[in-house]
Amino acid sequence: MKTQRLLFLSNMILIVGIVMLGTTDLQAQEDEKDVPYVPTPKPVVEKMLDLADVKSGDYVIDLGSGDGRIVIQSARRGADGHGIEIDPSKIREARANAQRAGVDDQVRFLEQDLFKSDISRASVVTLYLLPSINLKLRSILMEQLEPGSRVVSHRFDMKNWKPDRQITIENKKDEPGFLFDRTTEFTVYKKNHEVYYWVIPADVQGSWSWEADGHQFELAVNQKFQVVQLNLSRDGESIQVDKANLHGKRLRFQAETRQTDYLFNGRVEGNTIEGMLQIRDGNKSTVKTWDAYRD
Repeated sequence: MKTQRLLFLSNMILIVGIVMLGTTDLQAQEDEKDVPYVPTPKPVVEKMLDLADVKSGDYVIDLGSGDGRIVIQSARRGADGHGIEIDPSKIREARANAQRAGVDDQVRFLEQDLFKSDISRASVVTLYLLPSINLKLRSILMEQLEPGSRVVSHRFDMKNWKPDRQITIENKKDEPGFLFDRTTEFTVYKKNHEVYYWVIPADVQGSWSWEADGHQFELAVNQKFQVVQLNLSRDGESIQVDKANLHGKRLRFQAETRQTDYLFNGRVEGNTIEGMLQIRDGNKSTVKTWDAYRD
């Protein structure tokens, strides 16, 4: 019994040592922008594509595409796209997988540095990288992608850029959670998979003005990603704003005075917002066009 206890303790010390070594290696890899390859389980791939509503007409770019499974499954849904991967052996594998799946005419796999790649064509970007890589990519996503484009990340978020949606998928015992060390292939199993979803928001920061319902409106917008704080005035007097929401290019908010309620619903295009304004005055309701301009 004593021998068995000693053997058990020795094994535990060895496992802890492997984990600590793996964690150190992981940090070194992260610092070198070398992301250890761990495939996203196929059920998680499906949930990621469901969350982004990938369909025909979409162009999907997978950053760190590995064996190509996300881009290939997107193509099966009717989308086009390409994967970006730094490992040439994985690119060869992905191309062969695409050919076997019969979608090689819809997808490509490029050997590129994901930080230097042009992703502006994407309507959907998918990620399974590392926390620090996600943060470094955040500004690239914001700068290159059109407002309304969707971003989906497996496992890791983007810190203070809060997701528009987040789902949890229960992990199965035979699915790897995260690979710490390539040499030992020691795998830590996690309880579940987190999937994060964002919509690239339009830039609405600044001062806007317009005329409507015989009044002059002024709107000051303070923006942090998709979260907006609005200060609205009508003819120089501040009025209350409720239910402000920015989703891609769509800006929607309500405002009310003692006599009148306003519902603004517009689409942002550069320095212009165009949409519809619903005005409720007592029992009377009218709908008019709404055009706002950034000063």
